[in-house]
Amino acid sequence: MVANLFKLHSREWDTEKIESLFPSLVPKILSIKPSKQGAPDRRIWLKNTAGVYSTKTGYYSALEDRENQESILQQQQFNWIRDVWTLPTAEKIKVFIWKASLDALPVNANLANRQIILKPDCAICGESESILHLCFLYPFAQRVWDRVPFASSFRAAAHDSFGAGWRALQDNICLPPVGLGQRILAPWVIWNLWTARNYCIFQDIGFSEQETITKAIGDACEWVNAQSIIPPSHPRE
Repeated sequence: MVANLFKLHSREWDTEKIESLFPSLVPKILSIKPSKQGAPDRRIWLKNTAGVYSTKTGYYSALEDRENQESILQQQQFNWIRDVWTLPTAEKIKVFIWKASLDALPVNANLANRQIILKPDCAICGESESILHLCFLYPFAQRVWDRVPFASSFRAAAHDSFGAGWRALQDNICLPPVGLGQRILAPWVIWNLWTARNYCIFQDIGFSEQETITKAIGDACEWVNAQSIIPPSHPRE
């Protein structure tokens, strides 16, 4: 009983007893303020602001725990230097891929887990919108990947995590007519899937699969060409 941790005939914590029984939890226990009116102990559910358990919040809590475990495993398998920071792509896209690999993008499943919104559903197709869904499982995303002019085939739906899908894309270059040489197009495709999603949700502007691919190729080629521009030298005064 919690009451056994109080000083005799009071509602104040017995610090010595807590330190002897739960030394690692002392700061956490002492941060809790007991009722001065002697209200009885009761259990509360921390995933709900009312403190009441429901099967819905229990489901989302279990889902969050599972996704956290998957995220930890994925991070252990991720080579941050190779898979993110040395990518030949724009810095904003490196940061985006980094956030995606950490499950830190504001997709609806993550927002619902944090109780920022009520439902995790994709606003377009109705399925739970995880990062895996957005980048690989969403029907629109699958159709986009099917049309990307890769040198070898890529099946988006075959992957069960963002990290697995991303690693499968690392060495998949485009066919020569695209004009990217040995550089990979995948980061730009994923970035444009994200921006297409945001345009659809927030501005009610839709893009076709081919428009999304064309935009990704155009962005990639523009960035590559910008890297080859040598800034003009200024004569010394």
